[in-house]
Amino acid sequence: MILKKNLNSLLNKNIFIKIINTLTKNGKKTKAEKILLKILISLKKNNKNPIKIILISLEQSKPLLILRTQKKRKITRIIPTPINKKKQINYGILNLINITKKKIKKPMYLQLLNEILNTYNNQGTIITYKEQLYKVANENKLLTRYSKK
Repeated sequence: MILKKNLNSLLNKNIFIKIINTLTKNGKKTKAEKILLKILISLKKNNKNPIKIILISLEQSKPLLILRTQKKRKITRIIPTPINKKKQINYGILNLINITKKKIKKPMYLQLLNEILNTYNNQGTIITYKEQLYKVANENKLLTRYSKK
């Protein structure tokens, strides 16, 4: 297959390496590579550009900020903190994979494929998670002065 030959060139890209490393469980990296390969093949069958779809869905799933808790004198504050690009991509991949791991109905590659397509279409649980995150951050935006720089 053409995709199997191109998989080695894809693995050189940092994002796909991060996806595979996040998918890896108990040191079984080949299983994670097979899951990613099945996703790429199924996206290719639908006459779509698989790399473009995965990159766009990761772009839409990555958060711009995270919520940190700070405890001071029995008061717990939720402080929205902006994060850099590298951490945004890491959190986007983690959110994508953790949400698919919570749903144990289908094989992993089908669940991950559905979640990727949902985020590509700006739908799904990751988008609602991001909206809830931004809603809480907007409520606590006055507390950003307490964040450590």
